[in-house]
Amino acid sequence: INTVQLQLAAGTPQPLVLALTEDYLTTVVENGTLSYSSDFVLAGSCTTSFSGSSSNRISNIRIAAGNINNLVILPGQEISVSDAIRPRTSANGYKPAGTYVNGRTVQSVGGGICQVSSTVYNAVKNAGLEILERHPHSMPVHYLPLGLDAAISSGSKDLRFRNPWSAPVILQAYTKGNNLTVNCLVWNQDLDGRSFKLWAKNTGNLTARTYFTTYKDGKEVSTDFIGTSRYSAPKPQNSDAEDE
Repeated sequence: INTVQLQLAAGTPQPLVLALTEDYLTTVVENGTLSYSSDFVLAGSCTTSFSGSSSNRISNIRIAAGNINNLVILPGQEISVSDAIRPRTSANGYKPAGTYVNGRTVQSVGGGICQVSSTVYNAVKNAGLEILERHPHSMPVHYLPLGLDAAISSGSKDLRFRNPWSAPVILQAYTKGNNLTVNCLVWNQDLDGRSFKLWAKNTGNLTARTYFTTYKDGKEVSTDFIGTSRYSAPKPQNSDAEDE
């Protein structure tokens, strides 16, 4: 019989002070891996390739992914990807790489981070999270089909989403080889046999319509139209147009 049981039996429980030793602690993150219950399942995932990218662009992708890896999103919590990956500055480790500006590709600090936001977009939407803000790029990207990208730009464009489930969700983001992978883990009871698919259909060389399909026990329940994404063709390098 321990001390607490003896106090309860005597009817005179007293405050009990315990030292927080390893016996009383549960490891949450160990060696960069988040510890979580097996009741959390992989509900949404997306992998994109950065093969052929410059070393600076790859570095930016890895930094941005590292800033959101193991992110726990509480029920009802809203996430800004632009905020979560931290300001794109040299102090935060970001380097100059290609960025779309007014129909051209120019060098700017943090170039490539939109691949992270786009990969996140597909992963969280496929996990049933609510998208609050999403913007297509000005021009097509090479790593995802038209209609499935999500551009971010400090002060003007962001990818924001909300956890609508009753339990927290977990975001994993990592690179392996030439690929970036984002996973979204959801409490199995919240899913209740449901799964989701974000997909798009080209309606022209520079337009696409995006849809969202819900399944229950593997059978389609509904398909909703999300919106139309429109893109511009790259401008000639000798164009006189001013930058945005």
